[in-house]
Amino acid sequence: VEDARSTKRSAEYRTRRLEEEVEGLKEAADDAKRLADESKEEYESIMENLMAKVSEAKDESEERAGEISDLQAQLRRADIEKRRAEDLIEMLRSDKSELEEKVAKSRDDVDNTIRDYETKIDNITLKYLEKIDKLSGDCDDKDDQIANLREQHEGALADLKSAETEISANKSVYERR
Repeated sequence: VEDARSTKRSAEYRTRRLEEEVEGLKEAADDAKRLADESKEEYESIMENLMAKVSEAKDESEERAGEISDLQAQLRRADIEKRRAEDLIEMLRSDKSELEEKVAKSRDDVDNTIRDYETKIDNITLKYLEKIDKLSGDCDDKDDQIANLREQHEGALADLKSAETEISANKSVYERR
């Protein structure tokens, strides 16, 4: 009986130990479950945050991709405008060279025309100066002739007056006779 009691006590002791162990394991399991739940919640929270961040990053990436696409389009337009401007500049330079040549030719033509007209004007001026000199000489001669004619006219008038006076005197004498 004592052996049985001892065995019973031992069995009860083992049972208590096993129950305590089971209780400890249950607590450990509960702790593990609680930790697992917390870990799961934390994992879900992290995953939600991660998914939100991934979504934000994706949205931002799409927005940036749109901005990059817009910037690339603007860059292409600017490049096209640059090429057009360079072509226009080259065309204007070419036109400028042509116009400078035309201007130089026109200036030469104008200078030549001016020289021709100056020569013609000089020739005409010389011709008219010669005519003016000739006319001035003729005018001087005519003035001399007029002066001579005036002297002759005055002399003729003086002769005429003396003849009139003489005729008048003769008439008076004739009438008296």
